[in-house]
Amino acid sequence: MLIGYARVSTTGQDLETQKEILENEGCKKLFVEKVTGTSTKQRAQLYEDIEFAREGDTLVVTKIDRLARSIMELKRLIMAASWDF
Repeated sequence: MLIGYARVSTTGQDLETQKEILENEGCKKLFVEKVTGTSTKQRAQLYEDIEFAREGDTLVVTKIDRLARSIMELKRLIMAASWDF
């Protein structure tokens, strides 16, 4: 299953564009939030997304910075999720 994650950090940004792109790509489930990306600790929908995902699922984002702001942060997310690659 394709699972989408969309995030904006300010109220002035548009979630609808990200949601539309993810739906057009075939995502069957979307996790959406308006929260700063400076820390993953406050991103409840991200962690729900990680918990929801099962073996064989694919996480889809419109841009990598919607998921993680650095390679180290991405690595921490992967380790926390215990995903196998």
